[in-house]
Amino acid sequence: MKNLTFEFTPLDLSTINLSKRDFLFSFPERSFTLLRSIEKVGILEPPILYPSPEGYLIVCGEGRVKASLHLGWDIIPALVLKPKLSNKDLLMIALESNLWRGLNLVEKAHFIHKAKPLFPEEELFDILERLGFSKHPKWLFFLEKVIGLEETLWKLIAEEKLNPKIVEDLSKLSPVGREEFVFLLQRASLSYSEQREVLQILTDNKKCKPSDRLISEELKEILAEEDFNLRRKKLFDHLEKLKFPNFYPYKEKIRDSISYFKSHGVAIKFSPYLEKREITFNFKATEESELKNILDFLRNEGNRAFRVFE
Repeated sequence: MKNLTFEFTPLDLSTINLSKRDFLFSFPERSFTLLRSIEKVGILEPPILYPSPEGYLIVCGEGRVKASLHLGWDIIPALVLKPKLSNKDLLMIALESNLWRGLNLVEKAHFIHKAKPLFPEEELFDILERLGFSKHPKWLFFLEKVIGLEETLWKLIAEEKLNPKIVEDLSKLSPVGREEFVFLLQRASLSYSEQREVLQILTDNKKCKPSDRLISEELKEILAEEDFNLRRKKLFDHLEKLKFPNFYPYKEKIRDSISYFKSHGVAIKFSPYLEKREITFNFKATEESELKNILDFLRNEGNRAFRVFE
C-alpha cells in the first residue's frame, strides 16, 4: 500500500454518506456503547473518511460518527484520506484500523466477504492468517457460512453464546429451522457442548421426517414449561428418547431395578444403553453373616435384574 496522506479537518456530519458501508464490518452496532464516552470527553480518535462523489465514505469510525449524530452534533473532527486510493487499499486501511481491538467471528466473516471480490486468493490467505486462521480454503467457506446466517445468530456468535462449531450444521437448516433452534437454545440455556449434541439429535431425527421445521409439537410443549429445571429435564429426556428409541422403553425398568437392589445393599450397573446382556453387581460385607445374607438375597432375587432385558 502506498504512503497515506491525511488531512485533519472539522467536517459537517451532513456531508458523510451513512448508507454506503463498502469498508465497514463492525458488528454489532457500536454507536450506543460509545455514546456516553463521546458525550463526556468528545472524540479522542477522529474517524477516517474518504472523499467520493457520493459524499465522504467512512473507512473507520462508523460508531463515532453515529454517536455524534445521536448527540445532535453538526461538526466532528475527522481524518480525511487524500485520493486516489483503490477500494482494496481502503478496505485494508479499515482492517488495520480495527485489528487492535480484536475482531469477533462475525466481523471477520464480513471482512472476508467484502475482500473476496477485490483480492487474489494468495492475498486472501495472508489476510486469513492476520485474522487468526490458517491459510486453508476451508476457512473461506466457513466464513461464508457465517455470512449466510441471520442477524439473530450473528449476535449470538458475537456474544459468544453460540458454538461456532455448529455453524455448518445450522447453515443446512431452513430459516425456520434456525429460528426454532435459537428459541430452544434460549429456553434451555444450552452450553456449547449441549448445543452440538442437541442439534445433532434433532437433525438426525429430521432426516426421517423431511420438513422445514426442527421442533415437533411435543417438544414445543416441553419448551413451554415454566419451571426452568423441569424444562431442561423434560428436554433431555425427550432427546434421549429420540436418540435411543429402542433403549428408552427399558429406562424405567433399569431405574426401578437399580433402586430395588440398592435398598438391599447391592449396587448394579448395566452396560450403556443395554449394548451387552451383562450386569455388574457390587456389594460390601464387613462380616461373614452379612456376606451370607447378601448372597442369599442374590440367589433368590438376582434374576429380577435380568428381567430388564425381557
